[in-house]
Amino acid sequence: MGQYAALKPVPRPPKPHLPSPELQPSPSPQSPSPEAPALFTTEANDFGLFRQYHMAPSSDPDLSTMLSSLCDAPTFNVIADPVIQRNPLSVYGLHTATDPSLLSPPSRTSDNNQWFTPFLNATVCRVMNWFFATTTKTLADLDALVNDVLLAPDFQTSDLTGFDATREAKHLDNSTIPSFVSDGWTEDFVTIRLPQKGVCNKSEEDAPSMDVPGVWHRSLLDIISAAFKDPSSLDFHLKGFIQMWTTPDGHTERVYGEAYTSDVFLDMEDKITPEPSCSLETVVVPLMVYSDSTHLANFGTAALWPAYVGIRLQSKYIRVKPTSFANHHLAYFPVLPDYVQDVYQKTFGTSASAEVLTFLRRELIHAIWTLLLDEKFMHAYEHGVVVECADGIFCRLFPRFFTYSADYPEKYVVCYFE
Repeated sequence: MGQYAALKPVPRPPKPHLPSPELQPSPSPQSPSPEAPALFTTEANDFGLFRQYHMAPSSDPDLSTMLSSLCDAPTFNVIADPVIQRNPLSVYGLHTATDPSLLSPPSRTSDNNQWFTPFLNATVCRVMNWFFATTTKTLADLDALVNDVLLAPDFQTSDLTGFDATREAKHLDNSTIPSFVSDGWTEDFVTIRLPQKGVCNKSEEDAPSMDVPGVWHRSLLDIISAAFKDPSSLDFHLKGFIQMWTTPDGHTERVYGEAYTSDVFLDMEDKITPEPSCSLETVVVPLMVYSDSTHLANFGTAALWPAYVGIRLQSKYIRVKPTSFANHHLAYFPVLPDYVQDVYQKTFGTSASAEVLTFLRRELIHAIWTLLLDEKFMHAYEHGVVVECADGIFCRLFPRFFTYSADYPEKYVVCYFE
């Protein structure tokens, strides 16, 4: 920490589109065969670190990075960075809000979906939101009741006539239309084929099938587009580079530590074919997908299987901060329904074996990913997608899967995913 003591924090400057660092082409080999691409080398900083780019970057987000940008704790006496600190519910979509005081029509989307769904009016929604916000009530919660509920401009005591808390709570249990449908969430179903030992079909399409409903998901392209429109994207490294360090005795060593400095990412960049007659900057978007089923109750079988996706063009020191909210919710995977045994009894006259159930679970996750990797995403994967970024500059983005993380019980269902 001593090496950062001399670095005086300064206010974060506006960053519409930062100038490139001073770059110097590295000396070319005497007689390369074939000729290797020239590297652009930056000046070493105070710590002896410098970079080698295959292509000159249009900006360097690290130029405005200060110490407070890389650390986070409730006890730190620093002003939150509005560029890095995001709305906690922004991971669900563009239009969600977190502050109960913002729960009003002007701050919501202009579509026909009422923001207080599934409740009948804003008053009941505010009361129920206050009740479920915390498991125990404190003086701070009482302040919230007065300021965010009773004093809200849309609070009407007449809406509480005949109020029944049990009935209103059931609205949450029985609601089939989540309030975040306006943020790009859609509910779909997938179809899986049913195999059975000793039963042959002419083709896979001729095999019996079963629909599995309840696949809530967002478009991968929508997530990527929203991420690049968000002010936090000003911290994205749009070009990968090789990080080098000059040691005190004068020799150089390579430094590893970020996705965009890895050989895998640099290889992804090298394999991109620019679109003809397109002069926009091409940006490889490394996606890191993570899924993990979770148990929701101490007593009971309620469970949830969320999937997240992150964009690893942002430094790990920034994206791991709790206030960064750098990962986006992608989907909620359904499990293989119990009625599969009823379907097997009706179709084959016998129950599905343990081996068949294992196979169907694997087929289910693959069917869901076939749904997520839609035609628009596959077109963008090959040709890129043009997006106006937060700084007002257009780029052509090429999404690429960088990693897929899952715990052990899930690995066997995704191990053949490509």
